[in-house]
Amino acid sequence: MFLDIAFFFKGEPLAKVMEIFDSCGFFPVHGIQRLIDKCLIYTFNYEYFWLHDLLQDMSREIVREKSAKDLSKRSRVWFHKDVRQVFEEDMGPNEIEGIVLDLPEGDEEISLHPDAFQHMKRIKESL
Repeated sequence: MFLDIAFFFKGEPLAKVMEIFDSCGFFPVHGIQRLIDKCLIYTFNYEYFWLHDLLQDMSREIVREKSAKDLSKRSRVWFHKDVRQVFEEDMGPNEIEGIVLDLPEGDEEISLHPDAFQHMKRIKESL
């Protein structure tokens, strides 16, 4: 849950994220309270998720270090050049659970490989 918040839900409404976590089979009330108790995340007025930028950077580095060179071994892909590579090449079986697509200004198109999503068996549909 921490990695999902760090990658996808920083600044998002608490109620929306709780619903998504619940639909993924997590136990959001218990899990989120544990993360708050450990000071990994916090909420603004119990309405929005937040975490320190350094914790977000640390979580990204943890995922990147799992496989610095092979994107298919990462659980999450967020850097726009890596996302482009994942979408434009057939990477075969992979470990990808989530993707953040935030293209820089002027970089508006990605050509999807016909099999881009075929091997993404672990992607979380609700995210």
